[in-house]
Amino acid sequence: MSPSDPSVSRALRAVPSPPRKPGPRARKLVFAFNASQKVLGLVGGIFTIVGLPFVIAFAGQVPSDLSIAFAGRPATAQVVSAEPDYSTTVNGRHPTEVRFSYSVGDRTYQARSSSLDEALLSLEPNAAVNIEVASFRPAWARVTGTTRSWTGYFGLFSLIFPLLGATLLAVAIRSRRRAVRAFTFGMPVVARVVQAGLDGSVQINGRHPFQVVWQFQIEGETYEGKVSTMDSFLIEPIAQASEIIVLHDRDDPRVNTVFID
Repeated sequence: MSPSDPSVSRALRAVPSPPRKPGPRARKLVFAFNASQKVLGLVGGIFTIVGLPFVIAFAGQVPSDLSIAFAGRPATAQVVSAEPDYSTTVNGRHPTEVRFSYSVGDRTYQARSSSLDEALLSLEPNAAVNIEVASFRPAWARVTGTTRSWTGYFGLFSLIFPLLGATLLAVAIRSRRRAVRAFTFGMPVVARVVQAGLDGSVQINGRHPFQVVWQFQIEGETYEGKVSTMDSFLIEPIAQASEIIVLHDRDDPRVNTVFID
């Protein structure tokens, strides 16, 4: 069918005015997470959950090191001990852990810091040592040239997995919200179905979801959209059509979704 087809005009006029309420099929296909969104959200959630313990273990003290680096001030402390940390190995070596005490105002603090510099082992108890103290939190301190974190600033690499996971999760949520917004407030337009079948790029429990891809034009520019689901019966009426009605964001037609009851 084409925009000049009377049936198309009737179909467009039959689209309810915004804000629209979804019917049973729209709730399952548009308002729920579709197959690709579910995969993104699942992978993102796993990366985030699995990565957080590594962040705590490898980068838990890095924020305090950054605070000292950007807002620290020099001070003098008294060495309590300087010994190898046999519980930790970095590149096949045990870092040296220096424990020290210092005073800020009328309060005395104890802290510790780590370094692979074995020369620190020569520090004797009660010896004076130069330290750096966080200006806004005196309890954070480290021996000059060392870090509070046993991994140093390399611990920041542990942020890769949770950051990637959070990004994937955010993309999935944003994609669903955009589809819901397009359905609720979007403008109707006729779109041509350009692909219908299994989505080989996504797999859930050993099965590929069914996907429908469409294209439409607004002011001479072509836009594309798609929807996917594991329920073949839900998507079958759309997959068998040559043209369908889609709803797009008035200001950004890239945000669009299919219109179903």
